[in-house]
Amino acid sequence: MSVTHSVDQAANAARFIADHPHEEYFDTLMWALREARDRSASEVLEWEQLRDLASAIKEHTLSHLADYLEQFEASAKRNGVEVHWAHDAYEHNQIVADILSRHGRETSYQVEVHAHRRMRLAPLSREPRRNRHRDRPRRAHDLYVQLVGGERPLRLTHTSSGYICCADWSPDGRQIAFGRCDDHGGGVFTVPALGGSERKLTDVICPHGDAGYPKWIADGKSPLLADSCVPEGPRGLVVFSLGTGEKRCLTAPPLYSEYGDSDPAMSPDGKTVAFERHTTIGPASVYAVALSGGNPRQVSPDGFAAWNPMWSSDGQYIIFNSARTGLNRVWRVPATGGAIALEAVYPATGTLSRDGRRLAYVEPLWFWQGRAFVISRIELSSAGGQVVSQKQVIASDGGNESAQPSPDGRQIVFQSNRTGRPEIWRSDADGSDLLQLTSFDNGFSLHPPLVA
Repeated sequence: MSVTHSVDQAANAARFIADHPHEEYFDTLMWALREARDRSASEVLEWEQLRDLASAIKEHTLSHLADYLEQFEASAKRNGVEVHWAHDAYEHNQIVADILSRHGRETSYQVEVHAHRRMRLAPLSREPRRNRHRDRPRRAHDLYVQLVGGERPLRLTHTSSGYICCADWSPDGRQIAFGRCDDHGGGVFTVPALGGSERKLTDVICPHGDAGYPKWIADGKSPLLADSCVPEGPRGLVVFSLGTGEKRCLTAPPLYSEYGDSDPAMSPDGKTVAFERHTTIGPASVYAVALSGGNPRQVSPDGFAAWNPMWSSDGQYIIFNSARTGLNRVWRVPATGGAIALEAVYPATGTLSRDGRRLAYVEPLWFWQGRAFVISRIELSSAGGQVVSQKQVIASDGGNESAQPSPDGRQIVFQSNRTGRPEIWRSDADGSDLLQLTSFDNGFSLHPPLVA
């Protein structure tokens, strides 16, 4: 009798897509299959209700899977069935081989185990009742990607601990950079958008659980990161070379800064960076600095907190939030310096699509401003032009914020407290097909990516 071990599907897939023509073919084929399925789904009027019901059934089943397995075992034994528990696929094959051998069956056979990449179940003990709590399936703190309209997301990371934040798509859409912070410190990583091995780019500090804030520069060769410029110093901004591993210090806040610099936003021409600076635990200010280097200059006024910088589509203005009049309002200031004024074009700060015609944003920005936490999308007549239409795409109690668009504008990734904890979620551009991407037992997630 011959028994084959399970196939390493992930390794085979990585080798397959390493060949660019294979990758292109696979991508085209998957899109065609999903589009065909979606056309069929559109003919079912109750599709969304059925999918919500199926999702609820699945969530309930997974959260009670250990109990259901024990019930299944008890019921099977009452009916005279012998039940075996396997730690993994190889042990499963050995058990089956032993059973066949005891019954005098010597037929060769092959067992293939196909592991779905979205779900990882804890190994099952041979004594499930004693280990029921340890063996209960748990959610992972990970990133997923999903084709628009698809139902089967691809798991990109396999994180055992720590917080993932601040994911950003590469300019060509092939990679995703993200920060991870755990008990061992912080780091910035990349992972192929179609799945594959993580690659650690560099270590970074993470004073409050948010690591790196990676932002891809247009050439895709030197991402912008938030990290200390001097040993034991506060967090500043650095330009990291993928080729050499060197970090070029772009900003270095005063040594007494508790939080430092974070939340960078690149100008449309890729020449200037706007960012938040916290010199104390108190109010943050918005600064700007040339990507080529130089002295940062403060663009928001002293004495009032300013946060969430973004650029106008033409790069002429830096837009930010501030409560300088007592209420949280959106303001603009000329990128070259000048008087600030209330923002008249954009209803909130958020993320513009690459053509400058769509804005994704969160409303209200903070949980104390109400319970109708809304992410909206507006259409502009042209880049920086008048608002043509405004549509609410995501709303829930508990807060939605930090919306970011994917490069192709088909997905939205955002942070939400709808489960009672700040987690990263993903949806289609119209707010449909919601998917929770992270699930943290402790800590929190910050500033994910979104689709406009």
